[in-house]
Amino acid sequence: MAEPRPGLDVAQICGGLSQAAREAAMGKIKAGKLRILVATFLLAVLLFPAAAPSQTTVVPFGASDYRYTVVEHGGLPTFQSPAYDASTFRLGAAPFGSPGFCPLASTVQTFWPTDSDILVRRAVALPAGASGVRVGLANDNDIFVYWNGNLVGSQQHGGCATHDSLVVSVPDALVQAGSNLLAVRSADRGSQSFLDIRVSAVLNA
Repeated sequence: MAEPRPGLDVAQICGGLSQAAREAAMGKIKAGKLRILVATFLLAVLLFPAAAPSQTTVVPFGASDYRYTVVEHGGLPTFQSPAYDASTFRLGAAPFGSPGFCPLASTVQTFWPTDSDILVRRAVALPAGASGVRVGLANDNDIFVYWNGNLVGSQQHGGCATHDSLVVSVPDALVQAGSNLLAVRSADRGSQSFLDIRVSAVLNA
C-alpha cells in the first residue's frame, strides 16, 4: 500500500484499507482522542480546582448586643437551651475579658473577672439556604460552643487568646432560616480572661 500523502484526512487514509481494517483504525483513533480529552480534563481539574464557596461575615469580632452573665465554674448548666429564659442576662459588647499583658487585652469592651465562667448568648439571623456556618473564637481559657442548643465544638486552651484559635463548623442540619441561637460558655482558670467571637456563613446570592 502506498504511503499516505501529506494533507490527506483520516477518512482518505483509511479509504485504502479493508472494511475491518478501516473500522479498527478508526476505533483506535477515537480511543486515542478520548484518552487525550480525559487527560486534558484531569489536568485542568488539578491545575484549576473549583473555588471554595465564599464565606460572608455575619457577626464580626468585637460585635455588640450579646446577652451575658458571669457564674462560678459549671454554673447554669442549661443556659444554652433555646427555651432558657435569659432575660436577666446583661447586654454587653465583645471582646469580654480582664486587663493584662496579652496582645488582645487592650481590645476588651466588657469586663469579665478571672477564675469564673462567662455565659454568652446571641441571636444570629440567616437567610434561607445559608450553609457552611463557621464560628471563629479567641478564648482564654476553655470554651464550649452551642448552636440552637447543640454542642458543636469545644477546646481547652492555655496562654494568650488569638483570633480563630478555634474555628467550629456548624452542621448544615442545625442551621435554620431566620433566627439561630449561638451560646458560648468560656471558663477562665486565672491570671487573665478573654473571649471574642465571629460568625460567618455561605449565603445564597
